[in-house]
Amino acid sequence: MNSKEYFQNVYTAVRKLQVLRERRNVYLSMGLSSPGMSSDGIHGGSIKSSRTEKAALELAELSEGIESHITELSAILLDAERILEQLDPSYARILQMRYIQCLRWSEIQHALGCDAATTYRRHGRALQAAGRILESIEKRID
Repeated sequence: MNSKEYFQNVYTAVRKLQVLRERRNVYLSMGLSSPGMSSDGIHGGSIKSSRTEKAALELAELSEGIESHITELSAILLDAERILEQLDPSYARILQMRYIQCLRWSEIQHALGCDAATTYRRHGRALQAAGRILESIEKRID
């Protein structure tokens, strides 16, 4: 895997986690508690209770998915942070802004105080440097 693919995987994991957290917050804002309980805390067989129970079950499944993604993302981020620590700070900064903070190119340009061409050139150099680190890690593993 090249460095661009590697950091794109980091970016994708971060975005997936954001979406799952938003969904979880929607369910939680509905006042759902544990499965089998209606929003007012009364057990029952009403249609409202049935919908609430279904939503609570969906929330439980979503929570399990979120925990799984958190574990996966934590491992990916830990590896990415180790790579970033080995880079020149300016390279680490641009990769972190783009792939971990999920900033748009215009936001990165503004933060760096440079034009688009310079930003893209620095980004390319940062990926090349990260690629060399990834290659050395892969060689050690083999």
